[in-house]
Amino acid sequence: MSHQFPRVEIHVVNHCNLNCRACAHFANLSKEYYIEIEEFEKDISTLMQKVNYRLLNILGGEPLLHPNIDILCDTARKICQDKIITLNTNGLLLPKMKNEFWQSLKKNNIIIRLSIYPYNIKLIPELKNLFFENGIKLNIWDGRKFYLRKAKCYQDDVENIWQNCDAKICHQIYKGKLYTCPTSAYGFLYNKYFNKDFYFDDGIDIYSHTSNEIYDFLFKASKNCATCLNKGRLINWQLSKLKVDEWDV
Repeated sequence: MSHQFPRVEIHVVNHCNLNCRACAHFANLSKEYYIEIEEFEKDISTLMQKVNYRLLNILGGEPLLHPNIDILCDTARKICQDKIITLNTNGLLLPKMKNEFWQSLKKNNIIIRLSIYPYNIKLIPELKNLFFENGIKLNIWDGRKFYLRKAKCYQDDVENIWQNCDAKICHQIYKGKLYTCPTSAYGFLYNKYFNKDFYFDDGIDIYSHTSNEIYDFLFKASKNCATCLNKGRLINWQLSKLKVDEWDV
């Protein structure tokens, strides 16, 4: 495991308390889903034995919706002792979080990655005070622009698409399988909601494949690349109307 990938991400929930147009994780199309602590521990433990990552990002959906988010943070640090761990949130639930949550973040040295939208930007001063009072590290990601990536028809040059893709480092671990990007992992939510068959399930099972096989999988284009136009078209953040074409370039 000589090569180290930048990061791997895991959904602890699929659903969200925001409704963003063109959500890259299709969270606004998902029914409620909460990962079991045992599944979280087993998947992360197995993955870290086979693939070398610098950072684990806990997200969703909105991860603070998970009732045991503090236990999941404890579990992540127990497994990933020498890794950077971040938790990605829109912050709307942070003022309501219990002391156990803040204590878990601090003792486990977990960084909050706060996504900024027009919907929550007025809360930023209050949230910064919360981080300061609880001694928590904060990174801010500006989510006020969204990329439309979905191609309206399948593309031929998947190798070129993959080579130039900025999302191919956003590996996803979901239900025992590793995926190159969020579209590949969660496109099934789009298909299920709109009764389509546009995205491929092209993940690799981390339990039945060797480390070398997983590395080979991650270093090449997937069938799912045929559905994507990389960065596509940049739009301002908007509320979704849950229309099928909202993800189209």
